[in-house]
Amino acid sequence: MNAITKTMSVAVLVALGLTLTAWAAEPPKTEAPEEVYVADLPWTSSTPGVRKHMMPSWPPGPKDIPITIGKVTYAKGIGTMTDQPTQSLVYLVKREVFESSVVIDISGKGYRSFSADVGAGGVQGCTFLVLVDGIVKARTRPIGNVPVKLSADVTNGRTLTLTAISYGKREWANWGDAKL
Repeated sequence: MNAITKTMSVAVLVALGLTLTAWAAEPPKTEAPEEVYVADLPWTSSTPGVRKHMMPSWPPGPKDIPITIGKVTYAKGIGTMTDQPTQSLVYLVKREVFESSVVIDISGKGYRSFSADVGAGGVQGCTFLVLVDGIVKARTRPIGNVPVKLSADVTNGRTLTLTAISYGKREWANWGDAKL
């Protein structure tokens, strides 16, 4: 088909109110955004006891405690205390269950992955979950105070939820160097 025939064909289709996508230009490719610390983004919601770039102090107070997992201290991250009782898992584990959560709107921002070093303050430990639009994308087994790398694909996600769960007692649960 030569250029004149293509032009006439497109003109006929347009006159008939039809569109032709085969000859449309490709959409521009979007670059992934630069890495950003999750704690630097606005949060949609969080449970009490969640702090940006610091661990919650115990007993509660103004004292700032750097985010630490084992012997590693992080300049940036999310410090939490799993102090919200939850009933959703009690029947499974037959003991008290506590959680902490942070919810971040990531819709339309082009983020592709999430990563963090996670760890709890106590020996009993916590389970860490990364959910995208309510679907678990990554999780740990119950871990204690040794940093464990956790990452998840967040491509095309709208909501990122970071949840830590402790069983039987409240725990510090930290997300060191948490980035999108």
